[in-house]
Amino acid sequence: METKNRHIEIAQLFISSDAHILRGLLETEDITVFVFNEGYASLTPADALISGGIKLHVPFDQKERAEPIVEAFFENLKEESIPKCSECGSTNLKHDYAEQSKYFFINLFSAIGGANASHGVRHYKRCLDCGCRY
Repeated sequence: METKNRHIEIAQLFISSDAHILRGLLETEDITVFVFNEGYASLTPADALISGGIKLHVPFDQKERAEPIVEAFFENLKEESIPKCSECGSTNLKHDYAEQSKYFFINLFSAIGGANASHGVRHYKRCLDCGCRY
């Protein structure tokens, strides 16, 4: 069977900018990339889910070269999504529900009373290693 003109799906993404970054990474390595579903998937997040996301395909004979690039891209995305303490870099964080509840009720009762009690951005996470809030 002739596989020269066939292509295979190498990645499925739901954010248009991520798809284009990955496409650029692949193209810098002289890998041909075909982008499918981008128009429909980039309308709203719900449309991206309904359409199955933006699909990146590569020629079948370039699959072996593309796979390590795609794996490194997704590994980097995973690392960036892990929240870290801005002071010490620890990932040992805890959501402070008591702090969040306190400001929720302050803002709720202030809104009912017609006052603006917003005190700026509140930090509801706490680092268990260094104790800072953010």
